[in-house]
Amino acid sequence: MKQANTSVLAFFVASLGLLASASANTIAISAPPEDPIPKRVEFDIGMMVGSLDLGTTSADATGIVLSAGMRLGELSLLAEFNHFSLQASELGSMNRVGAVARYSIVPLGDEESFATGDLWVEAGAGYEHINWRRGGVLDRPDMALGFGWQGNFVMDAKSDHPRYFGPYFAMRALVAPGPPSDVAAVCGGPCGRATTPSATDVSFMFHMGVNWGRTSF
Repeated sequence: MKQANTSVLAFFVASLGLLASASANTIAISAPPEDPIPKRVEFDIGMMVGSLDLGTTSADATGIVLSAGMRLGELSLLAEFNHFSLQASELGSMNRVGAVARYSIVPLGDEESFATGDLWVEAGAGYEHINWRRGGVLDRPDMALGFGWQGNFVMDAKSDHPRYFGPYFAMRALVAPGPPSDVAAVCGGPCGRATTPSATDVSFMFHMGVNWGRTSF
């Protein structure tokens, strides 16, 4: 009986040893954790010029753009504020707030190079408040679509929190519902039938400025 108990105890100890060895081997061959996604805060300051579509008329627009947000790998998420002066049949101004997502489709250089850059596309949404100096306001939502190029010079590249500074250039389209209109169907040129003006305004803007960023994690 004593010999049987000893045999059972020996089998139990051997089984525990095999389980511990298998567990150690499993830990040893498990894949190492992936590197975290690079993150950095970003700020943009620039100007935007173009033609703002306003129903049956258009206005030359010139203004400033301020943006701030976070870059996560190849994706940037930014909140922005725009202020434009409008030159049309009547003078006015426009304030706009919005959010935009940019995605780098062609990274240029690497994070440890002195000079890096991106070719990116963007999409976003905003809200416009247009104020005419002779009276009247127009409030409307819009959608932003665009593409651009951004260059960065990397400072303190070997540190844990390198900084980035450089220019950017972009083209953007703002798509918004046209203002209410009581214009009857007309022909603006040779046509087979008269139509009312388009219910959608599409404005094209040139956007340029400087970007500043700093790796935060």
